[in-house]
Amino acid sequence: MSSDRQRHIRLVIGMKQLLGCHQAVATRQRLLRPLVQGILLGLVVGFIAGMALFGVFYGIFSPTSAYSHSSADYKSPSSADLDAYYRSESRVSTIGGWLGGLGGLGVGGLLIWLRLRFWRKAQARAEQDLAAKAKALLGEFPQECQAWGGLPALRDRDLVKEMIRAVKAST
Repeated sequence: MSSDRQRHIRLVIGMKQLLGCHQAVATRQRLLRPLVQGILLGLVVGFIAGMALFGVFYGIFSPTSAYSHSSADYKSPSSADLDAYYRSESRVSTIGGWLGGLGGLGVGGLLIWLRLRFWRKAQARAEQDLAAKAKALLGEFPQECQAWGGLPALRDRDLVKEMIRAVKAST
């Protein structure tokens, strides 16, 4: 195999890799999918965390009855005792509900933020890979790349597709 043929093959492979980098950048530019993933994950995990917080708070602070049904000297609680018990139980349920709801919102919001942060980092990585591949291709094949317009042309996805077609047709 001649060195021109090998060089041509390396150029085609490099251009296809560059096109793959373009596709990765295009995929990472769509915000809807990671946003929906973050919201769904945040809702599910936030709901579970909120319910767990409510259960823990209620289990620790729920009022207990001073009367035991198993004792021999059981007497029925007075209405004042029942009122105090129900007020205390209502207060604990309300505080536990708010704590669970706010805790769940906090966990859910954190997960949404983390998912979007991961998406932004992946987007930046894809753009860096594209820039590095374009510079490497320009460094290895300066004449061919300059003939098509240099680095700006390598950053244009449609031009890269045309370049691949033209390079394949020239064999």
